Parts: sequence; C-alpha cells; structure tokens
Amino acid sequence: MIAKIILAPVVGGIIGYITNDLAIKMLFHPYKPIYIGKHRLPFTPGLIPSQKERIAKSLGQVIAGQLLNTETVLKEALSPETEEKIREKVRAWLLDKIEETETIKDKLTNAFGEERAYDMGDRALLIASEFLFDQLSKAQIGEMIAENAVKELYAKVKATPFGFMVDASMLSGLKGTIAQYIDRKVTEKGPEMVREKLLEVGGKAVNKPLGEMAAPYKDRVDDLTEKIMNLYRDVMTSRLDGLLKAVEIDRIIERKISEFDAEMLEKLVFGIMKKELKAIVYLGALLGFLMGFVNLIW
Repeated sequence: MIAKIILAPVVGGIIGYITNDLAIKMLFHPYKPIYIGKHRLPFTPGLIPSQKERIAKSLGQVIAGQLLNTETVLKEALSPETEEKIREKVRAWLLDKIEETETIKDKLTNAFGEERAYDMGDRALLIASEFLFDQLSKAQIGEMIAENAVKELYAKVKATPFGFMVDASMLSGLKGTIAQYIDRKVTEKGPEMVREKLLEVGGKAVNKPLGEMAAPYKDRVDDLTEKIMNLYRDVMTSRLDGLLKAVEIDRIIERKISEFDAEMLEKLVFGIMKKELKAIVYLGALLGFLMGFVNLIW
C-alpha cells in the first residue's frame, strides 16, 4: 500500500516531465518531414519548421505594426532622454572635429587610397572649373567692364579743358569694341585662370588641418549643436513615416526569419527562453506528481 502511494505520484511526475519535454521538443523536431513510402508521418516536420513562413510573416507584421511603428519610434526618438544622449554625442563630435589634426587630403587618402583620392580631386577640380567658367561666361563680364570703363573715360575727358568738345555718344562706340575684346580674352584665358585659382585655393584647403578650419566655430559649438538637434527633430517628425515605409521593417523581419533554418530557430528560441521552457517541463512533472495523489484519493 505504501509502495502504491509513493509509486503513483512518482510515475505521474515522470510522465508529466516526459510529456512536456517531448511537447517542447516537437515544436522543432524533426527539422524535416519523415516519409514512409509516399506517406508523410504526422507532426513532421515540427510545428515551427512547418509553419515558419506564416510565423515569419506574422512576426514581421506585429513588430512593424505594433512595436516599431511611427508613433512608437517617434515617441522614443524625441524623448528627453534620447535627445540628451544625441545632444551629448553631437557636441562631443563637434569638439573632436575642432581638435582634428588630419586634413581633407588625409581623410580621402585613408578612405579611398592615394590613387583614387587623387582621381576624385582631379574630377572635382574639373567639375568646379567648368561650372565657374560657365557662370563667368553668363555674367557678361566684357559688357560690364566696358560700360564702366567708358563712363570713367568720359568723366575724365569732361574734366579736361577740352571736355566741352566731347559728347557721351562719341565714346559709346568704344563700348562694343572693349566688350568684345574682354569676352575674347575671357574665353581664351578664362578656363586656365579659373583652374589655376581653384588649384591654389583648393590646395591650401585640402592640406589645412580640419581642426584649424573649424577653430573659428569653437565658441559656437552649443549653437551648432542646437541647430543640428533642430534639424534632427524636423527630419524625425516630417520624414520618419516615409522612411519606415520605405525600409519595410515587416518585410525585413519576415525575410530574415525565413532565412533561418530550423536548427537556428531552435537555438534562438532556447537562447532567449531556456529557463522558461525548463520551468514548463518541471511544472509538468509537478502536475503529474500531484495528479498521482489525486488518482489515489479518487
């Protein structure tokens, strides 16, 4: 009788432990379907491998729709704590740049290599030269200079004793000749002059330490930080919704989960919920143990 009283709860506990442990394992195992002839055995593959695509899609929709939606992300992104952390990072970055000893040339060389950095600089010089010369050509420099020159000449001639003999219309013919001459010289010499000037200015700029270039702004770090923070808030409030839609978080999550094989998913779940799943197994043993006592009573 005593043996029966002890044995029934123990057997119930063992059965509860085994069934719960087996049920948890069946969530993932077997990883692939098992066939006997043409017939697939029930519950193969395990529940999660067999429903992986549906689970991935549902998780993606839940996370994107409920956890990482625009309202939630915006609330966190614009919270005082988050803004303060970003503000500190921005201010530290600005202060670091003011102390920067590397030059633009150093940055480009380190990032792309010396040969490619040189090609990029040469290309930038060509684009800038063409743009500036184009703007110079549209500015009608010859006409402006000629008009001012004729006005100056007329004023000086009028100031002489023979000024009464000279009329403005007499000098107007010079305007076209001077303008044509200047425009021709600009066309001939302009591109090379622009290029040489850009080389001179650009050479000094790219070889100047970034900290030295940023030094004048040292006293304005706090102002610059707040301007960057205002830009951050503006971008977050006006662009976040479109950005999240463009990124398609639900599709990313769905795709990444679908790429996991069953073994990887099992490791992922057990890595997160190992204690909880073990607790379920032990709870099954406890319930089986208690049911053993209940059966004795009944």
